[in-house]
Amino acid sequence: MKYVFTIILSILFVMNLHAQRLSFISEFLTFELHADSTFTTSGNYIMKNNTPDRDYFLLSYPFPQDEYMGEVTHWDIKGNVENVRERKTSLGLRFKLAPGMQESFWATYTQKCLADSAKYIITTTQAWKKPLEIAEYTLIVDECFKVSALPFEPDRQWKADGKQYFFFHKENLMPEKDFVFRYEYIEP
Repeated sequence: MKYVFTIILSILFVMNLHAQRLSFISEFLTFELHADSTFTTSGNYIMKNNTPDRDYFLLSYPFPQDEYMGEVTHWDIKGNVENVRERKTSLGLRFKLAPGMQESFWATYTQKCLADSAKYIITTTQAWKKPLEIAEYTLIVDECFKVSALPFEPDRQWKADGKQYFFFHKENLMPEKDFVFRYEYIEP
């Protein structure tokens, strides 16, 4: 527990150092709970360089590892990102942005769910001291599961091709709790 607390503090410290120089503007993510109880998160993250200089920025991209989520089994980062350093609970990212410019990077990772819940960390947004202008989340759940609790009220939901879809659109999002949803396995 002490190790996790230290990592979280270091993440918040790195993010806070860059908060004025770099802004985290928006995220557009898809979460998918597969029949084998793996959970995949993928999508685009939009950042902005607030300085008058072309500059390098360091980010820590955290993975949830707690009673809900196991180790990351796969990850991939694409975009104007270099120097990716893998750690057990996060990735260290380094990228360069032109002055005043916005740019996105794409990330995906897969984890095994350890309980009847899945989690994505969004409370780190608070370290930026500015809400996300836009956050869109699409949760896709295999039909062998019944969703019993969601972190927000969905803006839309539907079923198609043996899956359940939940869409969330948020503006000026400053989350106080992480994106956690609960589910139950349904016997076929």
